[in-house]
Amino acid sequence: MAGINTIKRDTVLNAVLGNPVLEASASPIAAVYAGTPGNDTYVGTSGADTADGAAGNDTLNGNAGNDSLFGGAGRDSLVGGDGNDVLNGGADTDRDTLIGGLGDDTYYGGYRDSFVETAGGGRDLLYFAGGVDLFGSYIEDVVQTGTLNSYIRGNGLGNRLTGGIADDSLYGQEGSDTLTGNAGQDALSGGIGNDILSGGDGNDVLRGYEDNDGLSGDAGDDLLVGYTGDDTIVGGVGNDRLVGDAGNDTLIGGADNDSLEGGAGTNKLEGGTGNDTFITNGTDLLLGEAGNDRLENPWGQNSTLVGGAGNDTYVIVNISTATLIEASGEGIDEVISSVGGTLAANFENLRFGLGDGTGNGHKNMITGGAGANRLDGAAGADTLIGMDGNDTYVVDGGDVVIEAANGGTDLLLAGFNYGLSDFVEDLVLTGTGNLEATGNGSSNRLTGNDGNNLLNGDGGNDTLVGGLGDDTYYVQSAGDVVIETAGQGKDLVVSWVSYALGGTLVENLTLMGPAGWSATGNSLGNTLTGNDGNNVLNGLGARDVLIGGLGADTFLFTANSGRDRIDDFSAAQNDRVNLNAYTGGVANAGMVVQAGADVVITLTATDVITVLNATRADVLSHIVW
Repeated sequence: MAGINTIKRDTVLNAVLGNPVLEASASPIAAVYAGTPGNDTYVGTSGADTADGAAGNDTLNGNAGNDSLFGGAGRDSLVGGDGNDVLNGGADTDRDTLIGGLGDDTYYGGYRDSFVETAGGGRDLLYFAGGVDLFGSYIEDVVQTGTLNSYIRGNGLGNRLTGGIADDSLYGQEGSDTLTGNAGQDALSGGIGNDILSGGDGNDVLRGYEDNDGLSGDAGDDLLVGYTGDDTIVGGVGNDRLVGDAGNDTLIGGADNDSLEGGAGTNKLEGGTGNDTFITNGTDLLLGEAGNDRLENPWGQNSTLVGGAGNDTYVIVNISTATLIEASGEGIDEVISSVGGTLAANFENLRFGLGDGTGNGHKNMITGGAGANRLDGAAGADTLIGMDGNDTYVVDGGDVVIEAANGGTDLLLAGFNYGLSDFVEDLVLTGTGNLEATGNGSSNRLTGNDGNNLLNGDGGNDTLVGGLGDDTYYVQSAGDVVIETAGQGKDLVVSWVSYALGGTLVENLTLMGPAGWSATGNSLGNTLTGNDGNNVLNGLGARDVLIGGLGADTFLFTANSGRDRIDDFSAAQNDRVNLNAYTGGVANAGMVVQAGADVVITLTATDVITVLNATRADVLSHIVW
């Protein structure tokens, strides 16, 4: 053994073979010590010493100053002393003891080493290739240097815990901790305190737990949960799920397709780029920003939902009480509401369950629910879809109505000429214009307005209701019903089947088509006009005008037929004047007289027939007595 060397001014100590004990002076000049293969003992200066124990079971004491101690092979004891020291037990698996002392110390050790710090001994950092539990120690910070999946737990001193390249689990415990996952699929839990968690690369799980935390997922598809406290949560790159839970939180999705859940409290949720999904449980501000976003407010709180650019979908309870904001030109946006209402500006589509749904000035698509809804597209060329229930449609020019079979008995209100689409049953014309209403293959009810309307039931057994004005009814089925009340204009039925005006209070009837239909009047003064077939025309009471048209027509007169006129009697067409109801088969030529160019047939004082532009001989030869 060479003994103890005391160095006053030199800065390099070289031990000789054996088990040397070296003690540098108290000079502030730093020393550099290189140990032997033996069991060395070194005590440093008050300066920044560097000591390497090499092999053997060494004891290195840095004393004061910012020292660097390296144990090397063997079971070493490293004491940093005062100052910001670096203690490295070496890469071997021996049981080293590293004692930092005062100052901000840095430890490098293995899983069999012991690390000793006292309370108030500075802020200390451990580089470790394995799992670390700081509970009960006074080391604050850990950096994982290994390649295996590791567990690192803090101790309540406001730790900085950093994972490695594997899948690490970091737990902050009490204190305001900083946890960094780095590479791998990491699990980070802040615990109590205002913690900062960064996931790094990989698909990480970050949980803030109590107090006001900051969570950043960084790259990867991450799960970030704030729990209690006012948290700031940033998803970063990847398809992340962000959950605020309790507290007034700020959630920022970042890039890609994220899910943001506000939780209780007053929260701010920003989607960033990508197609994001928002769910609000509190009174929140939702900002979809870029992408096709889905913004949900399923519990009906007073939140503000702003979709931003992209084709966004809003899911709410009541559109009438929600605050929904879209700017012009920001995509095709849809509102899905449990209760209907009116679309705000710059929204295109509405789907709702209960009540009424009304569009805006855009080209809207409005879809009702299973109940009885009212759908009004307002301005624009809209598409209205009723679904089930007895729905009411309010349309303007360019609107399209879509109904499914067996979708209820539906009503359409139109202030212009309109033809019903399939499976809509009823149509009411609004306003005062002279409008046309056309049915479909269903059994329709068409109702006119105060103008001169044309009501055409088309197929099916239809009900046609004229209202005020001189209305025209197209009857194409024997099951069609025409409804008019007194004093509502001079009306006309145009029929493709045999038709009797009966009690309809319609004045005029015209037959269409080639077939030999019959036309029967009522108690009003009717004008009955035949078609090209062989028609039977019977005016019944009052002053009627009968026009047979082409074909061999029969003009039929019964009791109390009134004073009637035949305008186009033609012997050449073999028209007939049937008086059998009066004569009972007994001819009475005295009833028939020539009166100028016309022939007058007097049945009674009040029942008189005038045949225009005819001869008595032609009429007599074509009377059915």
